[in-house]
Amino acid sequence: MASLQGKWTFKSFENMEAFLNAIDVPEDVKQKAMVLKPDVAISQNGDTWTFTTTLGDKSTDTVFKLDQEFDHQNLMGKIIKSKISLEGDKLVETQSGEGETITVTREVVGDEMLSTLSAKGVTTVVRFQRA
Repeated sequence: MASLQGKWTFKSFENMEAFLNAIDVPEDVKQKAMVLKPDVAISQNGDTWTFTTTLGDKSTDTVFKLDQEFDHQNLMGKIIKSKISLEGDKLVETQSGEGETITVTREVVGDEMLSTLSAKGVTTVVRFQRA
């Protein structure tokens, strides 16, 4: 999946507040999330993938293998289960924890990477441009 690999700079989001409300994000966390402008780097080494998310001077790595469940920390600091699969040209992540499921689909459309998050019938799209 070479088209997704590389560095991506935050461009915009659509419907984020409604999405955060749908998944019951506390108001203080929601306010912080609404101003975040993350940059993302996606790399692959053999069968191991890494998403590096950078916010200001802080970076976090999510390391995983396709189709294998792994634990990671969500926006509210809770440990959740995730599994990422390759579906055509898209990386599709299913996050589950505390009775909720969030689907994150990452794909390249034109010169943008779209990260589409869906839960409880609400969808938000985060747009990135190649850095």
